[in-house]
Amino acid sequence: MTRHTTLHQNKILIFNILLLFLFGSVLFAQQQQAKTKPDSTRKAATEDSVKTPAPVVYEEQILETIRIDAVVEKPSVTLIPKRAETDVGQIPFGNRSFDKELKSKPDFLSGYSKELESPKKAKKLKKLLAKEKK
Repeated sequence: MTRHTTLHQNKILIFNILLLFLFGSVLFAQQQQAKTKPDSTRKAATEDSVKTPAPVVYEEQILETIRIDAVVEKPSVTLIPKRAETDVGQIPFGNRSFDKELKSKPDFLSGYSKELESPKKAKKLKKLLAKEKK
C-alpha cells in the first residue's frame, strides 16, 4: 500500500470513532435525563399525549369584491369578407392538368447529352466527367 491510501484510511477510522463517541454521549445524556425525571411528570406527559384534542371549528370567511376595469381593444388585422377577384377568371375543371409541364424538360437540362441520362457504371461516369472538364 502507498502512504497516501494508508493516511486516507486512518482519517476515515478516526472520523468513525468520533461519530460513535458523539452518538454514545447523546444516548447517555438522554438516559440520564430520563432517570432524573420524577414519575409524576412522566405519567402526566403520557396522559396528555393520550387525550385527543378538541376538533377545531373554522368560520367561513367572505372576501371583498374585486373590481377589474379593462378596455376592449379591436384586433389589429383587417378582415376580408371574400377573396379578391382576379383578371385571370375561372379555369374550367377539365383543363386542370400539369401533364404539359411534367413532360417538358427545364431549360438548364438542354445542354446535357443523352449519355448522362442513361444509367452507367461509376468508372464510365468518371471518364465522361473527366472528358467534360477538359
